[in-house]
Amino acid sequence: SGVSAFCLHPGVIRTELGRHVEGWFPLLGALLRLPALLLMKTPREGSQTTVFCAVTPGLQELSGHYFSDCAEKEAAPEGRDDDVAWRLWEESARLVRMKGTW
Repeated sequence: SGVSAFCLHPGVIRTELGRHVEGWFPLLGALLRLPALLLMKTPREGSQTTVFCAVTPGLQELSGHYFSDCAEKEAAPEGRDDDVAWRLWEESARLVRMKGTW
């Protein structure tokens, strides 16, 4: 079809999503703020694997593969389990009231 699809993990990104945790658990948010600043990726750093998969010439031969930190990696066992994948598909289709399945 000429379309490539990749599964990727951008990493743990320092975004504004943490504001929701801080609202529920202010002390926890304060305790995690400093380690988060030191350990989490910036949004720019987190986008690099997505950009890598989108623009790297010749990568289309690896369509369907898993990437992390701009490199092909092996997915976790759960990510390679066809039965788990089918159950996820079925439940997702049910939740969005999608008619029919593959």
